[in-house]
Amino acid sequence: IDVVFCLNYGGRAEIADAAAAIAREVRDGRIKGDRVTEKMISEHLYNPDIPDCDLVIRTSGEQRTSNFLPWEAAYAELDFVPELFPDCGRVVLWGSIDRYIHRDRRFGGVKKYNAAFPCPCKRIGTAIRPLALFQFGSASEIKQVAVT
Repeated sequence: IDVVFCLNYGGRAEIADAAAAIAREVRDGRIKGDRVTEKMISEHLYNPDIPDCDLVIRTSGEQRTSNFLPWEAAYAELDFVPELFPDCGRVVLWGSIDRYIHRDRRFGGVKKYNAAFPCPCKRIGTAIRPLALFQFGSASEIKQVAVT
């Protein structure tokens, strides 16, 4: 497990800085503007060697990400805990990991439903995914945990 702490950090500023660096490379003829890729943007972030987050633990009971790793956490699972950061210890961390390993990770995909487990969203005609679907895994599958 890699744990990343970001202090005095702004995710939007990081993305803007990456875009500016790429724009300079386009201006200088090192790359073509129509060839900019997600990988290229990732390579221009502040810490390009850190893998994308699998789990973001948001402390203090806040229900927002607060501009925290917006690029790296695009497909991260979010866990909101009431404890303040200084009070977060092993019990809080393992509770978040336990909730994480029981989630159905689809990386933007939509789960297929069957008659034995019907989608509760069909009755209201929306594409909203239900919140409680379970799939077992192990903590060893977690590559990146971010705490904010």
